[in-house]
Amino acid sequence: MAVVGASRRSGSVGAAVLESILRSGFDGPVHPVNRHAQTVNGLRTYSSVAQLPEAPELVVAAVTAAQVPSVAHDCALRGVRALLVLSAGFAEASAEGARLQDELLAICRAAGIRLIGPNCLGVSGTQRPLDATFVPHAAPPGHVGLLSQSGGVGLALIARAAELGIGLSSFVSIGNRVDVSANDVLEYWEEDDSTEVVLLYLESFGNPRNFVRIARRLARRKPIVALRAGRTGAGGRAAASHTGAVVAASEAGVDALLQQAGVVKADSLGELFDLGGLFASQPLPSGRRVGIVTNAGGPAILCADACEEDGLVLPELSPGLRRRLAGHLPAAASTRNPVDMLAAAGPEEFDVALRTLAESGEVDSLVAICTPVLGVRASEVRAAVDEACREAPIPVVSVVFGEADRGQRREGATQFGYPESAARALAGAARLADWRAAPDHEPEAPRDARPWDAADVLTAASPGGERWLDQREVTRVLEAWGLRLVESVHASGPAAAGRAAAGLGGTVVLKAFGAGLVHKTELGAVRIGLSGEQQVRGAAQAMSRRLRRRGIVPEGFLVQRQIAGGVEMLAGITVDPLLGPLVACAAGGTAVELLGDAAVRLAPVTRAEAAEMVRGLRTFPLLDGYRGARPVDVDALEDVIARLGALAAAHPEVVEIDCNPVIVGQRGAAIVDARVRIGPPPARIPWPAVGAEPPALSSSHGPDRRDHAEAPTVARP
Repeated sequence: MAVVGASRRSGSVGAAVLESILRSGFDGPVHPVNRHAQTVNGLRTYSSVAQLPEAPELVVAAVTAAQVPSVAHDCALRGVRALLVLSAGFAEASAEGARLQDELLAICRAAGIRLIGPNCLGVSGTQRPLDATFVPHAAPPGHVGLLSQSGGVGLALIARAAELGIGLSSFVSIGNRVDVSANDVLEYWEEDDSTEVVLLYLESFGNPRNFVRIARRLARRKPIVALRAGRTGAGGRAAASHTGAVVAASEAGVDALLQQAGVVKADSLGELFDLGGLFASQPLPSGRRVGIVTNAGGPAILCADACEEDGLVLPELSPGLRRRLAGHLPAAASTRNPVDMLAAAGPEEFDVALRTLAESGEVDSLVAICTPVLGVRASEVRAAVDEACREAPIPVVSVVFGEADRGQRREGATQFGYPESAARALAGAARLADWRAAPDHEPEAPRDARPWDAADVLTAASPGGERWLDQREVTRVLEAWGLRLVESVHASGPAAAGRAAAGLGGTVVLKAFGAGLVHKTELGAVRIGLSGEQQVRGAAQAMSRRLRRRGIVPEGFLVQRQIAGGVEMLAGITVDPLLGPLVACAAGGTAVELLGDAAVRLAPVTRAEAAEMVRGLRTFPLLDGYRGARPVDVDALEDVIARLGALAAAHPEVVEIDCNPVIVGQRGAAIVDARVRIGPPPARIPWPAVGAEPPALSSSHGPDRRDHAEAPTVARP
C-alpha cells in the first residue's frame, strides 16, 4: 500500500488514515508518500508513487483535489490497479471540481485502474486486517458488510455498530461513486464467505437495473437492508396523466426497485441497525404469526398494534396450548395472545412461557417484553430470554426496559429499545421470507403479442419529438399487445357520433378527444348513459361548444358501448429519468390521485409480480368481493398489467400510457379509456470518461450502457 499525503500533522486526513492502517495490523508493506518529510510514523517516505520501490496494489490519496489527477497519472505509469481517493472538492463542490473528477476518471479508465471515491471515508475489512479510513474507532470484526455513500453518515454508522456490538466483515464508503459503485461491492459480498448480512446507506442509484439483477441474486442467500436518503425529490415532477401523477407523488419507483430486488427497506438509521442486528443473529420466520410474552399489558398492546399495522398477525392460541401455559403461570395471568404473566413474573416464568410457545408450532416468532417491577431484575430476565432463544427453532426478540447494557450485542435474543421497533423488524424479516419463498421467474412476453405491428405504428407516428398518439394509433398499439379497448367507434363530428351510436345500439358513452384533453371528466368531455342517434348527436354538439369556450377544439369523438358493473382500476406506464420504464396499477376512476393507492414495479413484470401489485393495494377488497359483492376477474387485470410491462420494455419510445379506467368485471377486464405518449428514447447514459472505452473489468463496471430493461423476446414471423 501507499498513502499519498501521509503526514505527521495531527488532525490531518493523511495522518489519520496512515495511523488507522498501522493500528489495524495490516501485514503488508505500507509506503508513505510526502515530498516534504523524510519519515512519517517511523516509516521512510517517498516523493511520489513513481519513486516507490514496488508497485502498490492499493494507493490511498489524501491530498487536495487539484493534486489528485497527478497522483492518478503516476499510478497509471507505475501499474497500480486500485486507487482510493479520500479527497473532497470534486463534483459535489463546484464546476471546477466536476472537471477534475472527469479528468481523474478518464486517467483511471484508460489505465484500467479501479477507483473508489472521490470524497469518501475509505474502506476497511477484517478478513485480512485493513482499516484505510480516518474513523477514530473501528467496529469489532463480524459478519455484516456495511456500505455508505456518505462519509459523514459512514462515521455515524461505524460508531453505532461499535456501540451495539455489531461486528463488521468490511466497510466501504463509495463517496461520489464515479467508478466503484454499490453494485461492485454487492458482487464482492456475494462471493465473500465472511459476509452474511449487508447494510446499505444510499443517496442515489448509478445503475438501478444492474442493482436489481445483482441484489436479487445476493438476497436469495444473504439479507440486504437499505436506507435511501433524498426520497422526496421525485414528487416535484410534473405529470401529464393519472399514471404519472400517482407514481410521481411518491417514491414508488425506488420502493419497487428495492422490492423486486428482495432488499428490505429501512426508514431510519435506527431501523437499519434494528434489521441488521436481527438478520445477523436470528433465522427468518416461516410465517407472519407472532406471539408476545410480557409482564406488563401496556407495552404488549403497543407491540400488538405495531405488528398488525405492519402486516403481522397475533393468532388466537389453541385451548390445549393455553392450558399448558396456565399450568406454569399465576391463576390471574392471561394466556391469550399477548400472554400477560403479570408484574411479578420473573426469569422462570419468561423461560417456560417462551419455550412452550416456541415448541407449539402455533407462532412463527416471539417477542418477550419485560418491565422490571417488584424486585424483578432485568439482567436475570434477559439471561432467561437468551437461554430460551438459543434453543428455540424460531426467531425470538426482546424488549427489556431498564437494562443498563441494552445496547450491547450478545448471544441470544436480539434486543430492541421499544416494542414498536421489534415489531417493525420482525415485519421486515417476514417480508424477506415471503420474497424468498416466491418463485423466481423471468418475465415472459405474451405469446399472442405482435410487437412488430406496434413498432410499425410507433415508427410512422414519431415526428422526432414528443406527442400523444391519436385514438386510432392508440388502439393499434394496444391491440398489437393483446390489450383491447371496449367496443368503440371513432367519429369526426357530432353527426358521425350519432350514426356510430345507432350502429352500436344500446347505451353508449361519448368522449371527446384531442390536444389538451387529459382529465376529460373535469373538462366535461365525457357523457355516459346516452342512447340513440339524436341524443348522442345533441350531446356531441353541446360538448363541442363547451370545450371551445375553454379554448379546446376537439379533434373528434369516441363512441363506446357502456359497460355495466365492474370495478374501475388504473393501469399504465411511465418512464422515470433514472429507473427507466415503470408499470403502475391503482384504484381507478376520477378519484385515483385523491386515493393515492398505487403499486409500481420496474418493467417488465412477471405474472407473480403483477399479482403482488394487485393484492398489495389497499383497495384490493373491492376486487375480491367487498361487503357481499361478487369477486371480479382479478386474473384478467393481472394480465393487463403484465402485457403493459412487456410493451414498456419492448418500446423505449413509449414514455407514458394511461389506461383509466380499466373496468374489471365478472369475466375479463375492459380498457375504457387509454392515452399513449411517445417521444425520443431516453439518451444513452454516457461513460463519464472522455476518450477511451473502458476496459471490460466487471459486468457492473460504471454506468450501464443498456438504455432499458431487457424486453422479453418475441420472434417476428
